[in-house]
Amino acid sequence: PELVVIIPIFKHSGLLAEAVESVLKQQFTRGLHLVLVNDGCPFSETHELCQDYAFAYPEVVTYLRQSNDGLSAARNSGIRHVLEYIPSAEAIYLLDADNRIRPHSLSRAKASLDADPSIDWIYPDIDMFGVASASDYGGPYSLLIHSVMNICEAGSLIHRRVFEAGVLFDTSFNIGWEDWDFFLCAAGKGFRGKNVSFGLQYRKRP
Repeated sequence: PELVVIIPIFKHSGLLAEAVESVLKQQFTRGLHLVLVNDGCPFSETHELCQDYAFAYPEVVTYLRQSNDGLSAARNSGIRHVLEYIPSAEAIYLLDADNRIRPHSLSRAKASLDADPSIDWIYPDIDMFGVASASDYGGPYSLLIHSVMNICEAGSLIHRRVFEAGVLFDTSFNIGWEDWDFFLCAAGKGFRGKNVSFGLQYRKRP
């Protein structure tokens, strides 16, 4: 696979199938793999659903299970798995278990990443559903703006070289902003992002 999607899961059993199905329906023809990371979810439905998908799509879905260490640690587990076991993967997409992506999202994001070697990650506009809202982060990437505003959502497509440089999620972040910290650390190592409205659907509940 050329591209890997990582979904960390904790207490989103009822929403997980939507996220997984949105990945399996991607119109990306150059090799796609999905890594499900069960972060010690106490609901048996989470384990059962992940196991079912891994059995149904053994060439496409990998299921990892760990004790509850938090969102950052779950993402890092998936990332380390990709770096060690999927050497063909050029980029990783991080999808939260309660969100979903449109069918052309990954092909559009990967095409944008491939088109410019100076770009290291593709970050989306935020199209919220449930409680409808939208945020437009268009325009050239600005480290100055990024330093005062969290413009890069975790649901971004990130080139492998960023992770190989040692940039991972800080596990001490327990109440959010871990994505802001991650991308600022990446920028601190000289990596840069680009905004593309590629179709992330971000669930916002009341």
